[in-house]
Amino acid sequence: MVTSENSVIFATIAIVLSVAMILLYACEKKRRRKAHAKVYRKPSKSDRQIIDVVRETEKQAISTVDNITTTYQKTMQNSIEREQLL
Repeated sequence: MVTSENSVIFATIAIVLSVAMILLYACEKKRRRKAHAKVYRKPSKSDRQIIDVVRETEKQAISTVDNITTTYQKTMQNSIEREQLL
């Protein structure tokens, strides 16, 4: 009888802790998104375009200077000098 009473208490505690952890995780994720968005807005428009191109290149292939240059040319419809990326 004591075991079944304790198991209900332990299950309740586990559920409450799980919900609390999920809520804390969601809050932390939202805070990080806001921080990343704030940092992303600081660079100039051309620098943000390069950041976007690097992200796109990482999805498709290894991010070498040549691959980034090729992706930039495809995405932005104009060329970029390799020195600008370095």
